Amino acid sequence: MTHRNTYISIILIVIFLSCNIKSKQQDLKKNLQQDSIQNFLYFPNDTLLNEIVKHNAYSLAYSEEHEQASWVQYKLYKSNLELPQVDRKNRFKEDDQISTGSATLDDYKGSGFHRGHLAPCADFTYSDLTMLESFFMSNMSPQHPSFNMGKWRVLEDRVRNYASIYDSLLIITGPVLYSIKEKERIGNNVTIPEYYYKIIMELKGKNSISFLMPNIKINDQIENYIVSIDSIEAVTKIDFCYPDVSDLSIFKESKVNTNF
Repeated sequence: MTHRNTYISIILIVIFLSCNIKSKQQDLKKNLQQDSIQNFLYFPNDTLLNEIVKHNAYSLAYSEEHEQASWVQYKLYKSNLELPQVDRKNRFKEDDQISTGSATLDDYKGSGFHRGHLAPCADFTYSDLTMLESFFMSNMSPQHPSFNMGKWRVLEDRVRNYASIYDSLLIITGPVLYSIKEKERIGNNVTIPEYYYKIIMELKGKNSISFLMPNIKINDQIENYIVSIDSIEAVTKIDFCYPDVSDLSIFKESKVNTNF
């Protein structure tokens, strides 16, 4: 009986060790996948060699040459949008994480251009900290008032509608700074972009939709500005490291927008 109990104990130990090893292997595989995903999500290959800065709510690549971000990237969750909203605080301030110094409020004064959010503050209403972070000048870009308050805002609203339906999104947005011709500037060398882009990826299904819009008053529908990720990479000279997805059907369902 003693031998039988010893044998059973040995078997149980072996099973436990085997399960423990398998569990650790799965954890390691999961961690490696997560690390890979983090690198995949947070570091587009920006040929402008800009400074990457991470805030709590978003990451960005800041271009000293153009005094603004070449891309801003963050995740948008349905659960965050459902939390009690904090009041909007228009506390624009310089970003002290930019080693060379970010643009300032003075750069925009009297220019006729809005301090246009790249990542909109309405996506960060779930805490006072994230709301305040959205007003860093590193997240601003000179936008024509009619663009900022027009179809750019329509697109921002559309993105939040996507998040409310598809639960979790990855958003990459920014100005088109690369150009073979000299760009107009305001203040202390802040470039006025001719175009802005927004890449929206549904994290669970890995579907995507992207927009490229001119920095002017737009009268037609934003659907006319849907482009491929490849097209955005071509004009920005940024490799977003994401495979282009041709099937955009999930974003065309009537429950998202009957006109989309």
